[in-house]
Amino acid sequence: MLDGLDPPPRWLAFDAVGTLVYPDPPVAQVYWEAAQRAGSKLSSAQIKERFALAFRQSERNDLEGVGDDAELVTSEENEVQRWRKIVGVVLNDVSDVEPAFRELYAHFAAPTSWKCFEDVADGLEQLAAKGYRLAMASNFDGRLEGLSHSLEPLRRFEHCVISSRVGFRKPSLRFFGAMLETLGCDRSELLIIGDDDENDIMGARRAGIRAVAIRRKGPAGPGEINVIHDLWNRR
Repeated sequence: MLDGLDPPPRWLAFDAVGTLVYPDPPVAQVYWEAAQRAGSKLSSAQIKERFALAFRQSERNDLEGVGDDAELVTSEENEVQRWRKIVGVVLNDVSDVEPAFRELYAHFAAPTSWKCFEDVADGLEQLAAKGYRLAMASNFDGRLEGLSHSLEPLRRFEHCVISSRVGFRKPSLRFFGAMLETLGCDRSELLIIGDDDENDIMGARRAGIRAVAIRRKGPAGPGEINVIHDLWNRR
């Protein structure tokens, strides 16, 4: 796949959550355990459903007006407030949600709460050996910087471009513009790899940057991959 790109990319930029790393234990389990400690009566199934709905609604709120070139402005404080609101929506039967929020926010800052997918370490090593330069491009916050230093496979990345640091969330054109500036490359020299169709794939393409979707679950279609090794094994 990489060999067939013309011109060949110089930089490969990977999304983080769902592309390189995943939470372990799963998010719903961690939220349910925190909810129990906070006095919630919600079941684990209810917590899982409420989190999925709250997260999707947060994403939908971000994407409103994207077609009108919305700027999707963010910051570290904005992201803290985003997660505080999500926790409040999920744990709606808890009178004081702040302790649970702080517990959950700290939990997902810990490297022990995350794992890299099995193909990541070897895949990144082989890409680096082939001469590609590596970066991350994520709608995370400053916690990702700690993870990138602590999870050994992620130390291969030369740059970690995070929405809360650059001030704009994917799929804003300004996020991708900030990425190009950080990497010091042209659009034709960059390939984005991610699991989110709107934020990673369509966002990059609207910015004139090539992108490949990684399908961690289910079959990969034409021009898509299941694992990082497919970047050079698939046509």
